[in-house]
Amino acid sequence: MAASTHLREVPLETGHTGRANGAKMGHTPMRETFEQMIARVNANAFIPTNWSPTMAKPVKLGKGREFTFKVAKGGGESKYDWDAWLNGDLLLLEQSTGDKDEKGTVIAIDTKKDYEVDTDAMPPKLKTAGRRRYKVVQISRMDADGHRLAGAIIIKARDMDDGERTAEDLKRAEEKDAAIARRAASSNGHAGNNASQHTVTEEPAQA
Repeated sequence: MAASTHLREVPLETGHTGRANGAKMGHTPMRETFEQMIARVNANAFIPTNWSPTMAKPVKLGKGREFTFKVAKGGGESKYDWDAWLNGDLLLLEQSTGDKDEKGTVIAIDTKKDYEVDTDAMPPKLKTAGRRRYKVVQISRMDADGHRLAGAIIIKARDMDDGERTAEDLKRAEEKDAAIARRAASSNGHAGNNASQHTVTEEPAQA
């Protein structure tokens, strides 16, 4: 039976009952449709008298001071101009010169160039940036004469074809599912650890 045909008998606030169809008031039970009942409940919903909405609070600064928004680490704009690098041109990217740490990253720059990390770390970064833009990035550590480049790479990007885009979408879906599974496993692991910490083991009674 459809919900609109459901009837429910309810008492009136006066203690009497009546009919929802406008019949003369009396002691005859009042019947209302399901929709009328929902509307009545919503109209008389209980609102706590001590409740107040959460209000945003103004930020107070000292006289003459201005608030400066700072970009958190790991957010904001990328340190590399990926769109310029992956525009399809054949480009030479060079590592900045200067003092390096134990990982090969330039930490005290003498001459600023394209990147500071070790050159071996750039291909994965370029491949990932390309994937995000549905591009295939070709990378070479050799120059046009076949000589190995020192602290530099040559790149050229192109758009993925239809088959490559399809494969990329499948790969993204697989990576997303794997990430969800890892988070679920991590959550279950934490829950298990918490439960074990609260488990009380009773010592056997001595005879």
